[in-house]
Amino acid sequence: MLIKMWCPIEAFSRLRKRKPNLSQAAASLFAALGVLSTGCYAEAWYCRPDARAFHFCITGRITESDAVFAQNFAERYAARNQGHPHARPLVTLDSEGGDILAAIQIGRTLRSLRALAIIPEGSQCLSACVFVLAGATYRASVGAIGIHRPYFSDTQDVTYAEAQARYRRLQAIAKVYLDEMNMPARLLDAMVSVPPDSVRILTADEKATFGLRGFDPAEEEIQDAEEARQYEISKEELYARRQRAYAECRAKWDAFVAAPGRQTAAEHDRCKDAIMRGFR
Repeated sequence: MLIKMWCPIEAFSRLRKRKPNLSQAAASLFAALGVLSTGCYAEAWYCRPDARAFHFCITGRITESDAVFAQNFAERYAARNQGHPHARPLVTLDSEGGDILAAIQIGRTLRSLRALAIIPEGSQCLSACVFVLAGATYRASVGAIGIHRPYFSDTQDVTYAEAQARYRRLQAIAKVYLDEMNMPARLLDAMVSVPPDSVRILTADEKATFGLRGFDPAEEEIQDAEEARQYEISKEELYARRQRAYAECRAKWDAFVAAPGRQTAAEHDRCKDAIMRGFR
């Protein structure tokens, strides 16, 4: 498997205080998804010498050396970003899977950094890669996600009793990890129902149901509390205003989805901000 280091980029270090407005984030996010879907090669104009975030890419098969790389990356990232608690690294995934234990190590490293993860359009995150994805605190899962029963990749000769013990140990490791990452129990249930020689590609609704799209619940608690403090309102009022904004600004959101761009994003933002700030 190949992991490539990316240049620092500023756009994804701004997951802070409140979820970014579309007009602030849409251009950078959709541009990144468009560029990254071409094969995970960085463009020089994404690099900023004053940027505080790193971006790296995981492609191919996941191995132990990738877990070592991720840990080294985390140490460099932490040293570089001291004093910038809202900075977030970004990882782009396009992997068919590999070593599940290495994937779990990488996932824990991502969680220690509160990292963001992207699966661009045309890319995939299959098998053990899902355990890497689970480690991110925000997941933009545009590409394919595929699951099946976790298994050891070695081919050693074992007795049935040994195979049974190994299977139960691996299931226990997977369960503890997914619980640690706040993933719903039904994700592992869905995994073990698919044989290792098959892959179940998840629908968009299943990505959300299994917690593989959007915010980690603990991260969302942090974001919501910060946003409520910014507006000087309770979380109950925050959620009520969000519901109003969703209902009253839905047409502008649909216009943005139909034609992503700065103008449609700004129109949605103006509608949402007026409600969230209590102006309407």
